[in-house]
Amino acid sequence: MNEKLTYNWLEIPDSISPLKLIPWFENPIENKVYDYIDAMNETYDIEYTFPPIKGYPIQITEDDVWTELITGIDQDIRYITEEDINDIFWVVTDWFHRSVAAITTGKKYIDVELDRNSITNQDELNKYDSFI
Repeated sequence: MNEKLTYNWLEIPDSISPLKLIPWFENPIENKVYDYIDAMNETYDIEYTFPPIKGYPIQITEDDVWTELITGIDQDIRYITEEDINDIFWVVTDWFHRSVAAITTGKKYIDVELDRNSITNQDELNKYDSFI
């Protein structure tokens, strides 16, 4: 059995729905997002090969309800709702524009990778470093 990385005891998934992405910080949309949109429009989900979105997983609690989610270009703002409680979402720390492009183009999933800088548990950090 292959051992998986964890973050605050949550298993790190290989991919996640782009509709479950939370921005780590506010990031203005720049022109490079349109290059990502064009590239993603030219691929099928089964051949999706873009580098993974860095960040970390969180399990949604009542405290997260009304947190703003990442949206696509020209889409309405979306928020975490009570229906999302206990679901696993992904906090994006790097590749925000690629996340916006994935949502805009309707990708079904986006590959994710744990951002080493977000790890606060020493045991999990040691395990992460042993995977590299």
